[in-house]
Amino acid sequence: EEEEENESKNDDISVEEQVAQLHFIKKKNDELNKQNEIVDDNIDDFQNLAKQLMNIDANSIESNQNLYVAWKPMYTLRAHLDSVRSFDFHPSLPYIVSASEDYTLKFWKINNSHKSKVNISCLHTFFGHEKGVYS
Repeated sequence: EEEEENESKNDDISVEEQVAQLHFIKKKNDELNKQNEIVDDNIDDFQNLAKQLMNIDANSIESNQNLYVAWKPMYTLRAHLDSVRSFDFHPSLPYIVSASEDYTLKFWKINNSHKSKVNISCLHTFFGHEKGVYS
């Protein structure tokens, strides 16, 4: 009975429509095969990278540890009442914006009037956020 139903459905579709469906299916199959090839290539690249990384011996890692320098804070900006989650420097002007969990943004100016001492002052606090500001 199912075969008869399928045959009757196929009879309702013209030969041109069946050919068009087959071409569409072949095209989609080719696209999927190309995507699978790309994924396979990426997996191979990652596997090769992992193998290279695993070949690094512990001695070479230990000998390179002296290349890393610990960052030491130069200034602490104190004005937020909770954790600072983000900050950004203006690309060309001496300004900083900081965002905090205290629901505020703060706008800072960096004053380099003396070469030996840098003064950073908060120019404005932006209020109005209903939650902490993360970026």
